[in-house]
Amino acid sequence: MNPLRAIVAIALVLSLTVVVVSAASLRPASAAPLAGLAAAPASEGPFITATGVGVSAAPAGKELDLFAQMLFVGAETSVQAGEIGSALQDMTTKIGAIRASLVRAGVADAAIHMQNLAVYPVGVGQKPGTTPAQPITTYTIMANLQVDVPTVRSLIAAMEAARAAGATQVSTAGKGGAGGPQNLQPAQAELDAATAAAMTNARSNAEAIAKASGKKLGALHSISALQPSPDCCPPGTGWRVQLTVTYEIAP
Repeated sequence: MNPLRAIVAIALVLSLTVVVVSAASLRPASAAPLAGLAAAPASEGPFITATGVGVSAAPAGKELDLFAQMLFVGAETSVQAGEIGSALQDMTTKIGAIRASLVRAGVADAAIHMQNLAVYPVGVGQKPGTTPAQPITTYTIMANLQVDVPTVRSLIAAMEAARAAGATQVSTAGKGGAGGPQNLQPAQAELDAATAAAMTNARSNAEAIAKASGKKLGALHSISALQPSPDCCPPGTGWRVQLTVTYEIAP
């Protein structure tokens, strides 16, 4: 064979081999699925979500313990100008006695705050054009305390203690909104009762939704709850628990 023809024949054979290999490598990946890849997870099934509210019954008189109070205590005296020094000392002693009496009545010492100690002239006045000015002969000394009292029940004892120790004025004001301080927590029995009532209420609401939509409730899926709070309107009637409950839909 002519050497040139032999070289051309060999080149043609090699070209066909490359074409066959290239065609195989270009075959779509779908023609040979890869092993080891997991199927995509199925989407979660449908649910029914409902809200339930439960309120515990407050024991008799418990409403008195839901409202913190502020007690304002005042002491006042009038003295002659020459007695002002000793009168101020007497007022300081009286305020100390009132504080000690409040502590004995169950008020925390840290809850008693001195608000004011002041001296006011009495009868100071001068008609226009008159001289000389009249000297001040009488003064009024006033002292005021603010007392933080945790409940209405303890407020009564604190007022009596302040008056017995020499206070000349007492007045009160509620502290905080309806339902009392936000950091109060219900007793465990009250929390259990309100939670059980809220769960029953949520289940009833969910069943009504399922019935209206032609479905049936399945297993419990999730529960979330708001912070328990004293019930309102009227206040002091118990503790309120609110739950959001989600159920699966039965097949």
